[in-house]
Amino acid sequence: MNILEANNLFEDMVTKLLPIITRDLDDTPNVLIELEVVNDSDLDGSSNMEAATLHLGYEELIGLDVFEIECKKSLLQDIESFMTMVAHELVHVMQHLRGDEFDYSLPYDKQLHEIEAYSKEKELVAYYAKNINNEV
Repeated sequence: MNILEANNLFEDMVTKLLPIITRDLDDTPNVLIELEVVNDSDLDGSSNMEAATLHLGYEELIGLDVFEIECKKSLLQDIESFMTMVAHELVHVMQHLRGDEFDYSLPYDKQLHEIEAYSKEKELVAYYAKNINNEV
């Protein structure tokens, strides 16, 4: 999949999944979520990371919470891995919007935000795949 195709899939997944993921929040979030595809060696953080969600803050001028999801270019080689990454990172967006604390002092597999994201990613991909040609 090329970068244009990845961006189109990303935008479609965000459009269809974000309302599902954030439905329990008190307010409907006003967000802008951008995809940044980076060379595998350029992703911030651990070399084992495939993707990362960055909360860039609230932009008062446009009235949006702005997020950037960075992913390694190699994820574009497998559509299922890419979709799983998008679902996983959208859970992190929801966690930021919910005001969750991220405790990076714990081992990766013990971090509550990661446990939640991994527990929801497959269900979200299945939901998206089921509703891909339908309005959600």
